[in-house]
Amino acid sequence: MDEQDKLVPVFEEVYESASEVNRHLSSKIKLYLIDSMDINACAIGRHTLSVTKGAMDFLDKKALYGLIAHEFGHISHYDSVAIVLCNVGNWFFTALAKFLMFCIVTIDRIGRNATKSFIVKILRWILNTIYNIITFVGDFILMYSCRVGEYKADKFASDCDYGENLIVALKVLQTANTRVNRGILSQILNTHPAIPCRIERLERETV
Repeated sequence: MDEQDKLVPVFEEVYESASEVNRHLSSKIKLYLIDSMDINACAIGRHTLSVTKGAMDFLDKKALYGLIAHEFGHISHYDSVAIVLCNVGNWFFTALAKFLMFCIVTIDRIGRNATKSFIVKILRWILNTIYNIITFVGDFILMYSCRVGEYKADKFASDCDYGENLIVALKVLQTANTRVNRGILSQILNTHPAIPCRIERLERETV
């Protein structure tokens, strides 16, 4: 029996519980296995849930239930869709800012004089300042939304009766975090609340 065959029954069982909590949960969600040794799982859009080989190797079956239930929570709350929309908006804003900067530089190169060059410098400074402020605020809002989304997905797993399972998975992830300081795991934790805080909240909810 390969990893996919081991994972499918867990996925299907958790889906049954998740669909009882959220009656509108899509029946078209597909499961994929990612060839990575990071301990992770992710929801993409409304119909995709992926689990890494690392999660399969380092998490026992009990922990996998909690991890998958958490990802169903993200799908249920449209978290992955919101992130995609934020990224698209960020790309559009960055492209617009670069286009405006290109226009300013082009104007500066046509018939240069001291007055116009000074005005162009002011405009470039204003544009850069606005860009940096909006980027900072946007990143902060996205970070905050991601952290709130993690707590909500944890709560969803708890509502599906997999809160204790998720605690087991989080404790393994916490141990792995003490050993790994770079790579995908570190990037993931930057957008997640501190694991001890998540465990503490889950323990209160599962009492």
